[in-house]
Amino acid sequence: MSLNLDARSAPIPASPEGDSGPVLVPASSSLQEQRPRTLKHGDTFAVYDQNGDILASDGSPEGLFHADMRHLSHLGLTLNGTRPMLLRAALRDDNAALICDLSNPDLLDASGTIALRHDSVHIRRVRLLWEGVAYERISIKNYAYETQELRLSITFGADFADIFEVRGAQRPARGRDEPARIENDTIVLAYTGLDHKLRETRLRFDPRPDTLTESRAAFQLTLAPSETRVLFFETCCTGLPQTGDARRAFFSAFSATRRSLRQQRARGVSIEPKPLLATRWIAASPIFTCSARTPRGPLPLRRYPLVQHVFGRDGIITALQTLWFDPAIARAVLMHLAANQATTTDTASDAEPGKISARVATQRDGRILGEVPFRRYYGSVDSTPLFVLLAGAYLDRTDDVETIRTLWPNVPPHSAGLKLTATAIATASSNTSAKPNRASPTKAGKIVTIPSSTPMALQLKDQSRW
Repeated sequence: MSLNLDARSAPIPASPEGDSGPVLVPASSSLQEQRPRTLKHGDTFAVYDQNGDILASDGSPEGLFHADMRHLSHLGLTLNGTRPMLLRAALRDDNAALICDLSNPDLLDASGTIALRHDSVHIRRVRLLWEGVAYERISIKNYAYETQELRLSITFGADFADIFEVRGAQRPARGRDEPARIENDTIVLAYTGLDHKLRETRLRFDPRPDTLTESRAAFQLTLAPSETRVLFFETCCTGLPQTGDARRAFFSAFSATRRSLRQQRARGVSIEPKPLLATRWIAASPIFTCSARTPRGPLPLRRYPLVQHVFGRDGIITALQTLWFDPAIARAVLMHLAANQATTTDTASDAEPGKISARVATQRDGRILGEVPFRRYYGSVDSTPLFVLLAGAYLDRTDDVETIRTLWPNVPPHSAGLKLTATAIATASSNTSAKPNRASPTKAGKIVTIPSSTPMALQLKDQSRW
């Protein structure tokens, strides 16, 4: 007896009595480990399974999220009614796109006979996020010797759950789901929240599906041997303009994503000679994808499951660890935390004048209505001194006196006597082969001191700067 061990076991067709031939085990699923894949850009992030699907259930983190709300809670791709098997799933080295390679399982006809053997059709899904839109390119190639009639279906759904709902919070009431609208090649899913704001998810397909309903798009494909067909679709979230042609929009967004990542990498230091591992680390560093572009600069956000929250301590530590590489991150963190510094006393949020926030949440549906407390929360024992430490380290790294002058009113009065130095950080930077950018030269030896006698004075070794 021989067994096909390419996949998990499926129901075994009964063999004729007395037949001692091989027993067929149809391949129906992959043995690849199930691990979520994440993409992020700006205020939008997505959590997919290895197949590139979103199969969210109660407590599941999968979905397409925009501004702390899940705009897509279900997305599934099937071939002739069966889920494809996973071959490989990986992010590009620069984190610009998620690439999933799939193949067909054994497809049976009505009599139970295999009509198409597994691994005869290859499916490649390339997905990326840009400016609040999830773009996807799906290519299907027939490797069989015969022409194949295939039905590719994409199912979808949106629950418009607040991110705290996704994490298990129970809301006493929700808004209302609006009727879905079908407009030629586009379907619009909508929800009106308790804050009376309309939120929409637009799914557009190119070419137009043969069948398009409120929860499913289906394509009838006829593929000759070695023929490839390519489909595009995009998922656009609320408040964003609908892009042009979906096919051209995909390639435009892909180019823009890569260009943006290159610009972010160019903003930091360059390492010479260029060691291979360091170059790859910089290219794949999640600091680029997990930073929000703000007027103050690149602001690191907490990764899933609280992607849209700025954590004081975590942001400061991230800024300190990347200071040698990209001082713009430290400046953005300092300016953001200073803007959200406590000015009054509030027992509920543990706020006192001068305290640096422990967490700043975006103001969305549940937070506006008071269901989720602490849009700003200050219950951290170390955020405030770490803020002062980062200010000194940033000055030591960049000589950016103007920024420190701007931040000086935010230095807490009760930090008198705290002596801060970034000499160790600067020394560590100078011991590497890093070449800082000209706008942010590395300087060593300066000390930021807040003496007890004059708590609001900044003393430098080089007094001429003041």
